[in-house]
Amino acid sequence: MSEHVTPSFFSPHERYSLIIVGVFAFILGVHGYNQYFETSKQSATILDSIYHAINLFLMQFAAKDQLPWSLELARWLAPATLSYTLIKTILVLAKDSVTTIQIKKLKKHCVIVGLNKGSFELACSMVKHGIKTVVVDSNEDSEYLGLLNKQKIYFVAANPSDPVVLEKIKTDEACYLFASTDSDTTNLEVIHNAAYQKRTSIINTVCKINNQSLVRALYNRPLFSVNRPNFNSKIINSYKVTARWLLNEFGPDCLISDIATRPCINIAIVGDTPLIGSLVQRLVEIGIYGANTTLQITVLAIKKIADEDNELNTLLLNEEKLEYLNIKKVYLKEPSIEEFNKYLCARHLNCSYISMRESDNALMALQSFLDMSMSSPVVVTETENNETFSWLASEFADEKGVHFAKTHTVTNSFENIFGEEHDLLAQNIHEQYVAEQTAAGLTTMDNSSLVSWDDLPEALKDANRNQADHISTKCRLVTGKANPEPGEMQSALSRENVEILAQTEHLRWMAEKFLSGWRFTEGEKDAVKLLSPSLKPWHLLEESEKQKDRDAILHIPVMLKKMTSKKVVR
Repeated sequence: MSEHVTPSFFSPHERYSLIIVGVFAFILGVHGYNQYFETSKQSATILDSIYHAINLFLMQFAAKDQLPWSLELARWLAPATLSYTLIKTILVLAKDSVTTIQIKKLKKHCVIVGLNKGSFELACSMVKHGIKTVVVDSNEDSEYLGLLNKQKIYFVAANPSDPVVLEKIKTDEACYLFASTDSDTTNLEVIHNAAYQKRTSIINTVCKINNQSLVRALYNRPLFSVNRPNFNSKIINSYKVTARWLLNEFGPDCLISDIATRPCINIAIVGDTPLIGSLVQRLVEIGIYGANTTLQITVLAIKKIADEDNELNTLLLNEEKLEYLNIKKVYLKEPSIEEFNKYLCARHLNCSYISMRESDNALMALQSFLDMSMSSPVVVTETENNETFSWLASEFADEKGVHFAKTHTVTNSFENIFGEEHDLLAQNIHEQYVAEQTAAGLTTMDNSSLVSWDDLPEALKDANRNQADHISTKCRLVTGKANPEPGEMQSALSRENVEILAQTEHLRWMAEKFLSGWRFTEGEKDAVKLLSPSLKPWHLLEESEKQKDRDAILHIPVMLKKMTSKKVVR
């Protein structure tokens, strides 16, 4: 295994410059010695000139009297090039030795495997929280290396899936490990290797998986579903995390003041990133804004992406089961007003989302919406380049209804990746459920989900998160506020509103189940076969099932009171 702390002795620019200067000095030396031998009438061959030109780098000069200009230049340029190379190499080696010693002494630090925009943002966030951080990546020429140095973040250039590397960077003494390469396989290898290290303290590990189907499969595997001594693990899909944050902060219920009275919500999503698929899925999961409100989503994909197709096709298959939902997807050559006019009607749109890799495409899409005289809100997600995104935001700062969401910066933070605060409401929902079921005389033998939050399978944690995230939507529907006072919410829960919100909750629950592969059955519930008799419209539900949803609504003020006492804002 080859491994070193810095990416290389020289940057790509330095390497190319030294090679060019060195070759130039050598050519000048050969040419200069040829002229010198001819002028001094000495008998010499081209090989003699080459030999003496090489010796110039070693400060061995074998000429006297008047020298040709090329040899005069070469005899200074050649040793200067070699001297710079040697001095820089010695300094880097010395620095590497010190850094290696520092890494070996680290404890309770963070290890990030894979260097990209998201992991760089996380590394900076960890440093802000006073946690020393080591980044491991096999790419020695990453664009983020200079930025890491400025933030005093250690960097190790090595094969991240090599277990020896994890040992050398003291992963067994670390408190946090984030596997964030672009390869799902590599990320799984890293977490697997860390799971079998001997350790005396707890490590919290997060494995980034891009393939959503793989995420669902891994939820049931022991590596992520069974707790180990001193080892906590969880999976995240960065696009899913981003979509969750985006709709919590800039969801239709945040942007449309009278959403509760609208019979249909029309949403346009434009983009060339995998986020558009996750955003559609998230809208289907929690985009229920009333018992009788339909959701019309138009997806304008600028570039055809296989992952997006798979996600969207899964959603389209469920449209017949979800009566409130209608999804249309088309592919565009570019985000132009001509293309938009073919598929969108500006006066019917209620809100729009733009998710582009590059700021120029984001600008074209945004300007096209404005040129259509669209008055509804538009949300632009963060592009790959922070500087151009900031410029874009400043260009449209005076445009009413245009919002710029710093999705990379916010979602790749210590709080979002390792923190638990954003899950407190979900935990509270689960704890209340366990208390009610236990009071009814049930045990884990009857219901395997009657365990602590830490022991709860990730799929069920997601279900609680979805329910928690939709509480702010329910609060807005009846109070106009995402975070009303508990008493204010209690006063708003008239019998009619409780019934409306209970129907809304049932729709949200059905969407979540259908997306997870559940199907309707006339028989009893079967969690293994993913069958449920409750997957049917509200008016066909048994009264006992309806009451479960009503009870969940009536419990909202109690949860709001608990969250207020903990000073948690959703």
